[in-house]
Amino acid sequence: YFVLCSGSDLIAVIDPQTYLVMQYIPVGISESIIEAPHYITLSPDKQFLYVTLIGGSAVEKYRTDNYQKVGRVSIARDPAHIEIRQ
Repeated sequence: YFVLCSGSDLIAVIDPQTYLVMQYIPVGISESIIEAPHYITLSPDKQFLYVTLIGGSAVEKYRTDNYQKVGRVSIARDPAHIEIRQ
């Protein structure tokens, strides 16, 4: 499972069998402000996750196999929900 920790700029990766946090994925680019991850969705092939940052006016893209950031796009203020269409 992926759980957003908005006040900490983290995504917690939780093992669905044990419910233990296995890893934290840091999000955002600024250490001086909280960019506040707000919404997360997976790509249809489950290879990427996308997270909106309402405090950072951006959407970031991460791999689901190693949790590395592969992209970021700045958009309008306060992006809330996103939808991926095929």
